[in-house]
Amino acid sequence: MFSFKAYFWNNDVYINGQYKYAANEILTAYLNTNYLSKAKDYVYESKKL
Repeated sequence: MFSFKAYFWNNDVYINGQYKYAANEILTAYLNTNYLSKAKDYVYESKKL
């Protein structure tokens, strides 16, 4: 299982107390990945079984 701690201060997000990101930087990076399209393909293939 993957786990992490996120701390928020003003407009910054700290992941595991080490990595500092701008608040929207993480969301933007996530939305720019192709994980969602891969998940849709996986669901589609699973339904065919």
